[in-house]
Amino acid sequence: MLPRSLALLLPLLLITPAVAAEVHHAQGELACEPTSTSILLQSRLTTLPGPELDPSGDLPGTAGVACFEYDESPDFNAPKRTPWLRATASNDFIVRAKVDGLRPATRYHYRLVFGPHESTTRNGPARHFRTLPLPTDDAPLSFVMGSCQNYAFFMNGADGKGPRATAEARQLGFPAYAAMLSLRPDFFIGTGDIVYYDHPAKGAAQTLPQLRKKWHEQFRFPRLVDFFATTPTYWSKDDHDFRFNDADLGGAKAPTHRPGSSSFANKCRSTPPVSTTCRPIAPIASTNISSSGSSKVATTARTMTWPMAPTKPCGARRNWSG
Repeated sequence: MLPRSLALLLPLLLITPAVAAEVHHAQGELACEPTSTSILLQSRLTTLPGPELDPSGDLPGTAGVACFEYDESPDFNAPKRTPWLRATASNDFIVRAKVDGLRPATRYHYRLVFGPHESTTRNGPARHFRTLPLPTDDAPLSFVMGSCQNYAFFMNGADGKGPRATAEARQLGFPAYAAMLSLRPDFFIGTGDIVYYDHPAKGAAQTLPQLRKKWHEQFRFPRLVDFFATTPTYWSKDDHDFRFNDADLGGAKAPTHRPGSSSFANKCRSTPPVSTTCRPIAPIASTNISSSGSSKVATTARTMTWPMAPTKPCGARRNWSG
């Protein structure tokens, strides 16, 4: 017979590994700020597999470790790895690594390796991105743009009234992401109002946890996860994903500019614009976002050649709120 103290301890030893193994990445991965030779890879470790939220309507993060494997081969025959990264509460359990030394105009496959400890990890699904051509190359590119993703209007109608997204769309997310995915663009530009801190007006987000929750509920949608699994991104912020409607740096109304800016940067980190420039050539598709959940989502797909005469930096990574 086991001593009483050991008998009490044994069930805890058996349970602990199962509990520790509950590490997920419900928001998928992001490949941000592609250049000809680099990329920023990002994910967030979560307690739930998604897309369902917890009873409070949030998607909690969890501590753990992760790294990214990447390879030109979809079979990961000879993958390279980033250093191990720690997901902590201070950065909302986000892990991010910059990968340099990539080949221009090349498709790379990558995946998240994650778990509670380095000795207990598993591989996430394979994703991919394509680096940009060299500035001296004459090569076609296509991209899509989107903005004004009002989660509250999409899920519950404007101000909780009127038409809202279909039941299927409320499970899968904005239908336009499926439409954009079918275009197979080289990259996506989010031009601001990616989330709305001030919607719904009753109970608008003011504290840092409330601001972060807006990103959690939005990016757990399967259509967004699928789209960003194959489409690298650039991001800029506007007023609603900075503070509130028509906000600037002034005033004491919550959220102030510091938590608003830091919450955006933690989710959609932008690097300084590259010097390479380009200009649009011809539209290949155009659709508009609808809060009712139709496939018309504020996106525009365009093609361009590379390089072009100096105009605006490709990716237009700037704060469009002025």
